[in-house]
This record gives sequence, C-alpha cells and structure tokens, in this order.
Amino acid sequence: MTALLEARALTRTFGHFTAVDGVNFHVAPGEVVGLLGANGAGKTTAIRMLLGLLRPSSGEALLDGSPPNRESRRRLGYVPQSLGLYSELTALENLAFAAQAFGCPPATLEGPLADQGDTLVAALPLGLRRQLAFLCALQHTPAVLVLDEPTSGVGPLARTHLWDRIREEAVRGAGVLVTTHYMQEARQCDRLLLMSDGRLVATGREADIVDGTRTVSVTAPDWSRTFQAPRRGRVHGHTRGSRRARGGSRRRAPASDARGGRARRDPHGRRPLHRGAHDRTGPRMRPRGRRPGEEDTRAQILASARRLFAEQGYERASMRAIARDAGVDPSLIVHYFGTKHGLLVEALQLPLDPAALMARVAEAPPGERGELFVRAFVAAWEQPQVREHFLALLRTAASHETARGVLQHALHDSIQPVVAELAVDQPARRSALVMSQMAGLALTRYFLRMPEVEQLRPEQLVSDLGPTVQRYLTGPLD
Repeated sequence: MTALLEARALTRTFGHFTAVDGVNFHVAPGEVVGLLGANGAGKTTAIRMLLGLLRPSSGEALLDGSPPNRESRRRLGYVPQSLGLYSELTALENLAFAAQAFGCPPATLEGPLADQGDTLVAALPLGLRRQLAFLCALQHTPAVLVLDEPTSGVGPLARTHLWDRIREEAVRGAGVLVTTHYMQEARQCDRLLLMSDGRLVATGREADIVDGTRTVSVTAPDWSRTFQAPRRGRVHGHTRGSRRARGGSRRRAPASDARGGRARRDPHGRRPLHRGAHDRTGPRMRPRGRRPGEEDTRAQILASARRLFAEQGYERASMRAIARDAGVDPSLIVHYFGTKHGLLVEALQLPLDPAALMARVAEAPPGERGELFVRAFVAAWEQPQVREHFLALLRTAASHETARGVLQHALHDSIQPVVAELAVDQPARRSALVMSQMAGLALTRYFLRMPEVEQLRPEQLVSDLGPTVQRYLTGPLD
C-alpha cells in the first residue's frame, strides 16, 4: 500500500542549527499517527517539509508518493498551529474562500459556530477559531489530513467532538498525522512517533515507547545547574516539572531522555543515558547548534516578541529584530513558531485563565459579586508578571486585530461566568458595561498611570468601583 505521507532521511538545517535530523516515517491510508515531542523537538518543521512549505536540506519528503506539488496538495487538509484563517474575514467568508480554492461547496456551520457566520474571525474565541479551521480543512474531503496541535485551547467536549471527526475521516480512508501534547489524545492514535532534538527516537503504541523507562529527579541549589550538568555529560533531557523549596531557590526537575520523555539508567545503574549518546570516555557528539535550555530560549524569544510588539507594533517589529533582542539566530524563531503570525499567537497566550479566575466570584451571592469581581480583577493586575503581559497585549492591540480579539475575549471570558446565572434583563448590555469599567481601570491605572488612580490602594479601588459594578450586574439600567 502506497504511503500518503512519507519522510525519508528527512533533514533540515538553519545555518549551523539542525532542526530535523535524518527522520524516517510514513502515514498509510486509514491510520491515525500521532507525532509527539516537546516544544522545539522539530515536529512543525518536519510537517512543513512534508507539505512542501519548507525545502529539505537533504532527504525526501513525499506527499502521495511524490514530492509535494500543486496537484497532490489538492488532496490535503492542513490545520497549522496558527490556524491559517483570515482574521479580517468572517467565519462564512473563510469557509467560502477555502472551498473555492479547492473547488468544492462550502461546509455548513454547525454547533457553537452555527450563529457565528457573520462574526469576524478576530472576534471569535480561540476554541471556535480552531473548530472553524478544522472545518475549513475537512470540507473538500481530503485524502491526507495533517493537524498541528488542533485541539489546543479547545474545551473537553469540543475536543472529544474533534477527535470523533478525526476517527471518522480515518474510517473513510484518509491518512491522518496529528501532533498533540495530550496523552489522552495520543492513546487514540493507531501509532505514535516520538521526536527529540530533531530526531525520531521511538515509534509504536504508548506501551512500546515508555516500556523500560525510569524517571530520575535532579536536585540542585541553583536551578540552572540542573539543566547544565546533563548537557556537559551529553545527556539530552526535558523537564517535566519543578518546585521551589521553602526559603531558597532550590528546584527539583525530573530529567528525561528522548524515549518516552524519561531518563533511564544504563544496565550498571550509572547516570542516565540517552539512546545513541556516548559516555564521558567516548567520542564527542557533534554540536547541535542549539542554545542550552530549549525552554529558556523559547521563553526569551516570547519575552522579546511581547516587548517589541508592544513598543513598535506588529508591522514594524521584524523577526530579525526580535531575534537580535532575544540573543538568538532568526532561524530559531522559524523553528519554534514557523511564521511571524505564529509567534504573535504564542506571545498573546494569556498568563491566566479569566474564567477560572472568576469562578469563585460566580459562586458568590448575586448581591456580593460586584465587589468580589473588582477585587479579583485588581488582584490579578497587581501581580507584576500578569500586569506586564496584559500591558504588552494592550499596546499590541492598538496595531493588530488578533491582539484586539484576544483582549476582548479575555474581558468577555472574565465577566461571562459572573453574569451567566443571574436572572436579570439585558445580560449582554450588563456584561459590556462591566467590561468597559474594567478596561477603563486598566487603562488609567496601569497603562496611562494617572496619579489620581495609580495612587489609590487596592481596597480603595474595590470600595469605589464595587458598587458601580454591582449596579451594572443587578441594578436597574434605565
């Protein structure tokens, strides 16, 4: 049976950095293959080569038995991390555009999207945008379906529905390649591929990948040494968690090898060995070109992106300038995020869940919700990390529609659970009035830093604004 997707010794380098290193795998008709790996493992770069969006440095990327071309891509359905939607078009216009490109009738919006046809994509919540992108990819009945983290940001019920559709497509005969960070989803795949540091290090079902592995915890007074020591011994790992010890900066982080995300010791009980790694007396592995601490590098790129998007606006902040500010090669931005828009989407991810933040407020008696809402809002903004993130989002929103959409829905998601259970008239108007009050507070206290507002203590803000928000929630409006 001819493979629908196939990688043969697939390799991609960016200067001295090797993003994908001699990868071999295939996807057959009717099977769902899961591509797993930590951020920066090379998953997205491999996918982009298989789809003809990025030229391999060496090896072959085959789509339907031949190098990707216009004809073979007509049988492809693709949902990238950045979703591939046009934010300035409505949901129906995006469907119609994709349908016309593939020469098929547009699909019908159903479920939560049914009444969102005339809504601009920029104004849709992330979960609905992902569902729309999935629908755009399926409407021409593709033979190959490639999904790059399609359920990220989608609720549990919607995620289950999307996976039902994925399985239906496989039963129909489509070959499906999907990347995911959820092990519950990985278990639904027929076969798993695990990538680490650009290499394919394990294949099979979940039991095949994790069998014989062992988790090793490393404790150090300085958390950075936890990452440096394994690298000096040429053991590549990924952390799976950390904690702060009382009274100090001690971190505890499980070291892990590429096989199943865990480290395993050699047969004699010595230090953990990466499959294919050499011990201290063996030959040195060739430099990978990757800066130590992939997660640190990725976080630094995101921090620089937020800062420059806020200071210069989306259009003026170039990828090269962001890379220079982060102290990395521009090719690393391409590797981690694909495109400038993909970087923006990642940089805009909220540091907290607004709905979860307000869950306690939603459980309070109706007459107490106004004061509790203001207190929760101010407490979140008073945290330096949260405040800086939202200020960057606020500044970016002035020049980019995607950022405006994220900010709008952060406000909407914070007030929705508070208003949802109130038996009041005009709930949409009440929600909008509360959002305007909170947006004004954020603007005057944290962005413009007006002295009359900035100097007020948080409790004064709660006392002054709580009654107003309460009136908007439950009082008469006219």
